[in-house]
Amino acid sequence: AACSSVEGATRCNPSGCNHSCNGHARGQRLNVSAWFTTLPPDLSRFSSQLLPANGHILLEWDEKLLMSVGVSMYQAKQLMQLRSDLMAACHKGAEATGATAPTGATGATEATKECAIVEPDKACVPTQSLQQTLLIVARKSLPAAAEISRQLGAVLPFPGSTACSTLAVILGMVDTSLGNKDKVLDLALRAAELMDLVLHSREELTNGNLAFKALVGRFSDLLQEIRNYCQQFSDRNFLVRIVTSSGDQDYQKELVDKLSELRGDANLAVAVKTIGVVLEVKEQVVQVQASIGMLTQGLAPLVDETARVHAAIESLGGEASVLADSSKQRQLMEFLGLDKKLILAAVNSLAADLDTGVHRVIKHSDLRVFWRQFFSGRDCVPWKLWWVQFPSELGESCPQLREEDIKKLEECLESREAKDVFQAALERDDPDNISVDEVKLSFPLGAELVQHISSMLESRNASISAVTTPKLQTAGFSLGFGLPSVDPLYVERERGYVEGLIRKLVSPGNDSASAACVSCLCLVGGAGLGKSNIALDMGLKMWRQGVASDAVTAMLNRLNKVSSPFLLMVDNAEDVLQGPEPAALPTLLHKILCTSSTALLLLTSRQALPAIDPPLEASAGVGWGVQNVDLVSLGPGAAENLVRSIAPAFVLEDTEVVVLVEACKGTPLLLRVLTDALANGRITLADVQKVAIAHDNGGGGGEASIRISSQAVVETVALTVRALPDPRLQKTLQQLSVFSSGWEPEGAAAVMACDEVRAMALVQQLYRHGLALYDSSACRYFLHMAVRSAVDAGQLVEAAVQREDVGERFVRYVLGLMGDWVRLMGGKASALALRQARSHEGDVSTLLDILTNPKLNEATAIAAATAIRPGYVGLLNSIGLLISKQSLAAWRCVEHLLSGADRELGAVRLCISWHLRDQGDLTGALAEAEAAEEEMQRILGPEHPHTVSSLNNLANCLDDLGRSSDALSRYERTLAVRERTLGPEHPDTLNSLNNLAACLYNMDRNSDALPIHERALAVKERTLGPEHPDTLMSLNGLATCLDDMGRSSDALPLYERALAGREHTLGPEHPNTLTSLNNLASCFDDLGRSSDALPLYQRTLAARERTLGPEHPDTLMSLNGLANCLDDLGRSSDALPLYKRGLAAKEHTLGPEHPGTLMSLYNLASCFGDMGQSSDALPLYKRALEATERTLGPEHPDTLDSLDSLSNCLNVLDRSSDALPMLERALEVRERTLGPEHPDTLESLDSLASCLSDLGRSSEADSLVDLGAAAAAATLRSRILNQ
Repeated sequence: AACSSVEGATRCNPSGCNHSCNGHARGQRLNVSAWFTTLPPDLSRFSSQLLPANGHILLEWDEKLLMSVGVSMYQAKQLMQLRSDLMAACHKGAEATGATAPTGATGATEATKECAIVEPDKACVPTQSLQQTLLIVARKSLPAAAEISRQLGAVLPFPGSTACSTLAVILGMVDTSLGNKDKVLDLALRAAELMDLVLHSREELTNGNLAFKALVGRFSDLLQEIRNYCQQFSDRNFLVRIVTSSGDQDYQKELVDKLSELRGDANLAVAVKTIGVVLEVKEQVVQVQASIGMLTQGLAPLVDETARVHAAIESLGGEASVLADSSKQRQLMEFLGLDKKLILAAVNSLAADLDTGVHRVIKHSDLRVFWRQFFSGRDCVPWKLWWVQFPSELGESCPQLREEDIKKLEECLESREAKDVFQAALERDDPDNISVDEVKLSFPLGAELVQHISSMLESRNASISAVTTPKLQTAGFSLGFGLPSVDPLYVERERGYVEGLIRKLVSPGNDSASAACVSCLCLVGGAGLGKSNIALDMGLKMWRQGVASDAVTAMLNRLNKVSSPFLLMVDNAEDVLQGPEPAALPTLLHKILCTSSTALLLLTSRQALPAIDPPLEASAGVGWGVQNVDLVSLGPGAAENLVRSIAPAFVLEDTEVVVLVEACKGTPLLLRVLTDALANGRITLADVQKVAIAHDNGGGGGEASIRISSQAVVETVALTVRALPDPRLQKTLQQLSVFSSGWEPEGAAAVMACDEVRAMALVQQLYRHGLALYDSSACRYFLHMAVRSAVDAGQLVEAAVQREDVGERFVRYVLGLMGDWVRLMGGKASALALRQARSHEGDVSTLLDILTNPKLNEATAIAAATAIRPGYVGLLNSIGLLISKQSLAAWRCVEHLLSGADRELGAVRLCISWHLRDQGDLTGALAEAEAAEEEMQRILGPEHPHTVSSLNNLANCLDDLGRSSDALSRYERTLAVRERTLGPEHPDTLNSLNNLAACLYNMDRNSDALPIHERALAVKERTLGPEHPDTLMSLNGLATCLDDMGRSSDALPLYERALAGREHTLGPEHPNTLTSLNNLASCFDDLGRSSDALPLYQRTLAARERTLGPEHPDTLMSLNGLANCLDDLGRSSDALPLYKRGLAAKEHTLGPEHPGTLMSLYNLASCFGDMGQSSDALPLYKRALEATERTLGPEHPDTLDSLDSLSNCLNVLDRSSDALPMLERALEVRERTLGPEHPDTLESLDSLASCLSDLGRSSEADSLVDLGAAAAAATLRSRILNQ
């Protein structure tokens, strides 16, 4: 390792070693490979680039050399420091062993360096570790034991090297533990004892004993789990763990039992050579227990410090009392022996964890406490405000931080350029503000702030310096790379391959016509071929060239801000086209085309996509430029690089690598999982050779294009999974397969029914073995599709987990998330609630799939029924996540399964009622609402929040059915209860105000509704903010009320403001946004600006037909609005078919006498009249009058309007004598109910006078005209006096 070139290599003096140490170039290269395996994954992955054949190794390293092979500046500094530490340690080790200078060397320094790392099969173990066991050293000095373990990690063959490095970290954690130090010490000593046994039998690792190698691999995995367990006690959030954990002692005992089991297995593995024999012998040999007893002599009994701590908690009044009282928390910390700064930090951390504010989204302990102290209750703050507090005030919120660390941060972020780079690194959506979810995604739990921010700035600077397109840099748009990160083990195909794919995407054709197409490239390849990583690599390279990039879910609101090329990626597109909504992808393409002419779409698919037809509303001549490109497999060289990045040369022989490369045929996933399994001794080379390789022909010929079929890939993955030594891992895979789009730690813990520490220990084992992947941009783990397929196909041996149990836990978890979103929506964090909900769209879809599964069991249905709450479904529908029909079917299944049991189904029926309303089945919605309200009244009482919600929903159903007078009393009851129990400014109270105002509006009592709308809006703007969805709802309601009162000019700016707010927060095609768009069009129409209204009506109708369907009530409302607008523009012939279509749809969905149906009937009759076809209009007017009288009564305002319309039609047909009694009846009722001076009364008076004139009764007509003029004059005088 000390040689600067092959020619400089010499032979070291073996006098201080147990074995001679060959110093030739090949040997030196293998030695450094051993050291690389002890490094963190983000550094060890550079081993293949830094171990070239010319021997330029450790001593020649400098930052320029390291950065030339892709190492970042920060990583280069890390490697240089680790190299220096290694040399210093080896120099110390060489002195201890008495190494002398080799022949031809210039001095002792060179000699010790050259003997620093020796070949793994001739390891020079430090003398101290040979003279006394690691356990004995650890009992005397933990730092000394940790240093020895680190040295051993550099020389012990894999996987022992990894185990030694991890053990060194565990030994160091004893002194850094803030609590439960005895537990950490106990586990560290037991692990050191087992490491002594491994060291005693280390020759087995180099002599090909696969059983022993596999056992050491298990030991390495277990040490990682122990490390995760101990790490929590070094974090300032450990107080939460101590106070709230009841199963902590059980977990420690489980870890101790596993160490004991490994000790027994180790003795067997030394005696036999294959894994299979070990498993057979283990069943029979009784001496194992004796071995365990002998090996555990001298260790203290298992320490139960948790019991002592919980006894102290009970003495302070119990868990609830401690959690609620900061003084008792300090007493507990003093009991644990912490200094004052740590006590304050721990209490602050506990308070931040228990508080339900938006800061809990942040996982990093220090930043969570910091946000709570300075920005409490706010989900985002302007960057200017952030820089006032950060990092200078970190010490105030986190007193345990060292002053020098805070000073380093201040120096690091001192310049404006550094701040700009930091902001660009965090920014996901809004460049003017920083949000809690941006902090969450940028700062993982446990990250060291100074180191993390330094690395962030350096890598971001390097990326921005690579951007070559100045246009994008000056466009005012953040240079965000919004796609997931490329896998650390990703290996490129041959040079220029990805660049060639980029050229295909950017320049799809040479003809000018291609410029009018959406540029869309589809990467086609079977399972495990690396399609996603190639697509991400393309995105990263294009981003460095100035092409913005983003995920599909967030891009539509951003496209119109970018004039430069914009890349979007859809992974596994065939799932969309073959799923329940195959039109979703063409619709997406159309949205992109309508929004941006510079968008580029990149798809991946396991099979070639067929031609994609644009949706019906697409413009003529628009094409979809989709190109299918078959991906080639990895070539032999790239495949070998991938193998060596996982298992360096000293781990696998060259012959083994050749067999791996040949068997896997360039499939990256298989290379990854088989290499890991072979390197860790879980499978043999013979197993690799037996892998079934069913070939598919594809690509451009040659060896790299021969692929393994997707089925064979799945079977091979299943083989490696079945070979996992820990049966818990197979169970974990089955549990986590319920997540379709990845999971966070709390999600894994929920479905695995354990705490996050235990769950993530197993998840990280899956990650290390290549079975789970990690997306650092979203802080989520996920399973590769081939791994999911193996689980779904039931190819795992251990079927230890019941899918029903997982489903039940998953349902509770997702509904719990939904509860959090409802809570956030009730405050100022509505934008955060929207982002959080959208990020879990896949989980919501899976929830519905579980509930609609024919095999749904009662336990899962009960979980859903008890966890669902009023408001959940409304929230998800308001943010556009739920497909109403699918959700309705899900809750119908729950209702059906539990209807025979004595269960509370009120919340379920409430959800069903809401969905039926959304689909226009108002009668069915009313029946479910009445059943829900009755059940909640009986079980929960009249003033329970859920009962009040059900009463509010019942009122909504009655109002929808035109029974506003029945609804009014229920709205008033709801408002009274909420004002009394929740207060006048609670969000639910304000929503009740809105509903009451809307009901009064429906009853033509606008003068009563107006002040209620104004009150609700004022409070919501003050308490929720101007763009909260509830605020925008009130804004829209106030505008509608003003519009209906004839104050359309006052309503117009309110409509425009509501539309802008909804487009920004909800998106352009959200149902609420489309409502605002429709209302704005209607207002233009009322102002006589029908030409401005027409394109808005057309846009609204097209969007609603696409998103809601042709017969949805909102779609039919837009259809009617568009027909009215065309009629107003004199285009009655264009309006007529729209009116007919609307009437037919409403008769089908609402029934012949629904108020909406009668309105369409009236509009169709009016259109016939405008076209001079009054004879066709007459029977429609008669039918409308009869139905209105029957449903609303003879004196309802709508009935009187129908009388007017029918009489006018009769007059046009010269049947004034038939019209006269109708007009007289209308006038009499209006004078009696509205008064003689009401505008409607005066209009009736004028119509009657006109009819009398037509009949030749001029004197009577003139007297009515005079009477009307007098009444009008009186009305005018009254208004003047009032003013």
